[in-house]
Amino acid sequence: MVSTIVNVHIGYDAGSPLDFTQTHRIYAERHGYEYRQITRTLIPDALPTWSKHPAALAAIDDRDAVMIIDSDAQILETCPPFDQVVTDNHRYDLFLVLGHSFRPNAGLILLRGGPSSVAGDFLRTLLAERLMPPTDHARPGGDNGHVISVLRRAPFRDKLFILAPTWNNTMKACDWDHIRHYTGPMRDAFLAAAEAR
Repeated sequence: MVSTIVNVHIGYDAGSPLDFTQTHRIYAERHGYEYRQITRTLIPDALPTWSKHPAALAAIDDRDAVMIIDSDAQILETCPPFDQVVTDNHRYDLFLVLGHSFRPNAGLILLRGGPSSVAGDFLRTLLAERLMPPTDHARPGGDNGHVISVLRRAPFRDKLFILAPTWNNTMKACDWDHIRHYTGPMRDAFLAAAEAR
């Protein structure tokens, strides 16, 4: 099985405490995944986070599975192979976790690759529209609100699998986490702890 991890790494200073991309590389090496890190904006008039979608789209057709992960998400040593989750849940093509707002969080997205998957259409829809209703707003100019909105539509909602919070924990660190995403409450707690040291 050929699987790829996509990460957009733009705007991080060297030594940033919120840069966990080394954990991505270690995880990719452990499981034999390709690791693609994007270091330049692929959509000039958009925030860098949008670049993860064309990068994933470039890989989706000839990969069995693709992981999109933000730089501020830490993959722990105990994290199982993500392609196995995709394989085991063969009825689904899109895999996300509900974040601290209880809506899908785009900091970690697993996608089934190949021609029979709706993942390619999902990515193309995101990129073609890049708009979102105000009710789905997450961050000005960001992609998360639009991901939430597009996932409500057929056929995407029918192919969406909600993963356990351990796959993208945005709330509070726990012993059984696979991935800790330092956004929202996790970010605040992490930076406060770093300052206290």
